[in-house]
Amino acid sequence: MQKRIASEKNRYLYSDKDHQMNNGLRILFVRPSKAPFIERDLEILMKNYETKTCDIFERGRGIYNSVKAFLRLAKGIIWCDIAYCWFADIYTLWAVRLCRLLGKKSIVVVGGYETAYLPDFNYGLMKNEKTRKMVRRIFYLADKLLPVSEFIKNEMLEYATADKIEVVHLAIDFSRLPQVSNKENIVVTIGGVTEEKYRLKGIDTFVKCAERIKGARFVVVGETDRKTLDKLKMFSQRVEFIGSIPHDGVLKLLSKTKVYCQLSIRESFGMALLEAAALNCEIIATRTGAIPEILGDYAHYVPYGDVNATCDMIERCLTSYAKSDIQNIVRDRFSVERRE
Repeated sequence: MQKRIASEKNRYLYSDKDHQMNNGLRILFVRPSKAPFIERDLEILMKNYETKTCDIFERGRGIYNSVKAFLRLAKGIIWCDIAYCWFADIYTLWAVRLCRLLGKKSIVVVGGYETAYLPDFNYGLMKNEKTRKMVRRIFYLADKLLPVSEFIKNEMLEYATADKIEVVHLAIDFSRLPQVSNKENIVVTIGGVTEEKYRLKGIDTFVKCAERIKGARFVVVGETDRKTLDKLKMFSQRVEFIGSIPHDGVLKLLSKTKVYCQLSIRESFGMALLEAAALNCEIIATRTGAIPEILGDYAHYVPYGDVNATCDMIERCLTSYAKSDIQNIVRDRFSVERRE
């Protein structure tokens, strides 16, 4: 990450002599949420640069809140040298336009929703013309684009020039992982139990498998709405839907879990399955999106929506669970030090 920012630094013409003599950079960190993987980038930047945060839509997306968010963003960009924005959304369009207007540099981290086109799942900013134009404009105006996987980069090449794109994988802070305890017969998946997300994440397949497999706890972590929850409970009453829990709680659960399932139709990176792998879970996943790029042959692959194949694989992993060297592979490729 420092290398990418330094490349912008070398191109930057300072107007403040004292600031130029200090050879320092002021970074505005623009974030739509405080997700752990976003906060990890903030920690890296704060270690190396003078950094301020700009929280977008923390109080909602109404007109009044949007105006206040824009004013905070404008004030921050006047102060900074480089705006570092997470995701290519409407606030990022504001940021890159202001940066161009004021002669500042901009870096945009692309998480994958921006380039997704899944109209049958009502997912992705490429599904309608208005948001597609917005993403194209952001890609054009930004000075540097940092997709989190090669999979996303390949999608971006249809909308952006290759010279401004560089893949920077997400990372795990291994110092914060709990110690792996005695593994229990627990099968976990993480994904939204909402009308918009449950099919996208393969939660319905997971729940159907729970009804067939006895002797194991099946746990779903993620935001939940009552209507979708009632629909899924028609397939099985054996699943524990525990809702959204703090990140430390997720990691503690995974440290006891034998099998983690990521049964999605698409994954732009797969942070949850990477954390599960780092905590020595057996990984069952669909061969979609960036999952093969991230875990390669260390995952057990099943077709999307195939309940029979998924059940067979879960049973096999539960009965033949054994620690592997996947934790060392993850540490080598996805440490915070590598992202930094």
